[in-house]
Amino acid sequence: MLAHWLEKLAERPTDDDLRRVVADALSAEGDERGEYMTLSLKRATSGLSATHQKRLTKLFERHRATWLGPLARVLTDAGRHDGWVVSAERWEHGVPVRLAARLDGSTAGAREWWTIRELWLAPSSAFPTELEHPVTKHLRSVSAFGEAEGFEWSALLTEYLRGIGREHLLHARTEWPDDELRL
Repeated sequence: MLAHWLEKLAERPTDDDLRRVVADALSAEGDERGEYMTLSLKRATSGLSATHQKRLTKLFERHRATWLGPLARVLTDAGRHDGWVVSAERWEHGVPVRLAARLDGSTAGAREWWTIRELWLAPSSAFPTELEHPVTKHLRSVSAFGEAEGFEWSALLTEYLRGIGREHLLHARTEWPDDELRL
């Protein structure tokens, strides 16, 4: 059932009414992601009390890795900026929408890809075959970051995306604009 809801959310990423329906359905099944989504939506519209904010944070910290599923294994920090570790991970109302990862093909077909719209790719010794799978159809951009010893990662990724017919996703990234930092 979760895969069905993730696909629906990916198809209508700004539909808060759908998010409420999904949150209620997940809560009815005893999935705490439903409560997390409800609190996230409330925070975005009317704010949260300190108690509810603590609960939201606790739910996220307790379940983040589970909610990411196999994607948690391939996450990486997006690098450093002014001495700070930069994370590209971004969640919107209970689902991840942006990740930085070092892909190796091990997460191809994972249902958790349905909601990811932005992906920052670190150099890898394997091609990111996840990008060939239909569950990544909602991706809107792929950015290369980081350096790889012995090869030009951005150029290699560009050729790979061109080869699978998805070069329109590529956004080369060599530095971190301040408005994109999510610490």
